Amino acid sequence: MSSEQTQTNTNSSRSDFLKKEITSWNSFIADESIRKNKFKEMKESPYHFFRATAHLFYKDIDSGLILIPTEWKETPRIKTWIQGDLHTQNLGFFENADGQIKLDVNDFDESYIAPFYLDLIRFVASIFLQQEDVGFKFTNEETSELAEYFLKEYQETLIEISEDGKELELIEKNLDGFPKDTLEELKDKKSNATLLAKWTQIVEGKVQFNFSNPELRELTEVELQEVKANWNNYVEGLGEFSLEKGYSFFQIHQIARRINSGMGSQGVYKYYVLIQGDSDPILLEVKEQRLPCLFFMKDLSEAEYHSFFTNHAERTKTACKAMLTNPDSFLGTLITANRSYLVTRISPFKKKLESKDFHSQADFKKYLKHSARAIAYAHSRSYKSILIKSTSISFANTALSAIKLWSATRNKIVALAINYSEQVHSDFGLCLEWLGE
Repeated sequence: MSSEQTQTNTNSSRSDFLKKEITSWNSFIADESIRKNKFKEMKESPYHFFRATAHLFYKDIDSGLILIPTEWKETPRIKTWIQGDLHTQNLGFFENADGQIKLDVNDFDESYIAPFYLDLIRFVASIFLQQEDVGFKFTNEETSELAEYFLKEYQETLIEISEDGKELELIEKNLDGFPKDTLEELKDKKSNATLLAKWTQIVEGKVQFNFSNPELRELTEVELQEVKANWNNYVEGLGEFSLEKGYSFFQIHQIARRINSGMGSQGVYKYYVLIQGDSDPILLEVKEQRLPCLFFMKDLSEAEYHSFFTNHAERTKTACKAMLTNPDSFLGTLITANRSYLVTRISPFKKKLESKDFHSQADFKKYLKHSARAIAYAHSRSYKSILIKSTSISFANTALSAIKLWSATRNKIVALAINYSEQVHSDFGLCLEWLGE
């Protein structure tokens, strides 16, 4: 058989695999228009495709296509809470419980306890994939240098933590350059009023959702009753915060279905809920949670997972509290007969950095610096979670020991990320035709 025939057979096998896995992963989406919209967005670029296919990443680790060194997998005490779907757009700006705007890890739908290097490989792969989506040019060599810079900053942050024990929160005073400029711009231009103006309108003196917005839909009666019937349990679960605010503060004004939001999570049930608040209504997000796609790696135990958590939203809430300092006071769960939802306040200052937001390599580099720091702090603080058995041991020291033990760790992560970014480009090309069906 010729090399061309071998390559054709390989591509055909991979194409069949991709179609089967992507179709299966998205089969829960009942609304065909939402599924078609997701597939349309996946066709925009290899980076968009990557963001929507974290399940493939873990399938490819399990199969050995992403070949994690055996010594890494056998190193003890390197598991912590990881974000699970980490890429350059899964960090962003939002408020902490004290109303301070910060840059931090967000979107914990795929979070679970796993080796820290998984977050790093996936994030570095996203650097290479975003290279062609930004509005300025930089070479493959420069991209490799940026990836190395990110990993070095992550490691140096762990060294700082090991020396002083401090896990900083990246609020304004702890930022500089492009991220700090972005935060200051958000502070000047955004408010709860601007957030409400995006999603609502005034009707007969009352704030109501604006259903002319194509990203909102009215709820069915079944959906409406499902949320309302379980709302009090969510409020009571907030403990002292709900007692302080009082029941009327959480009274529901209106609920809307949010559609076509995100990439990987498109199709899950997501609601926006307007509640009374104090002087102005407050907008909450109620988002369905599912089993993390890390479980495509068969060395993770679903039985152990279910012994820890009675539902998926409880796991996500635990991850938020473990990885973030001073998380959202509205953070809670809403549990129904068939689904579990994470409830959070939508920050007026919420912003993920799109490719168009970066105007130069210097902007991107500064963002990678602070992203590395945020990830290192999150990994470190979450190691103290009650589910981690070695809580008396410092994650920083353990991770640094592992990095020192492993041969050329940063070079290996960059090589794995480059190889996988090339695989994503190939997968993207193989899927282009049928994704448009």
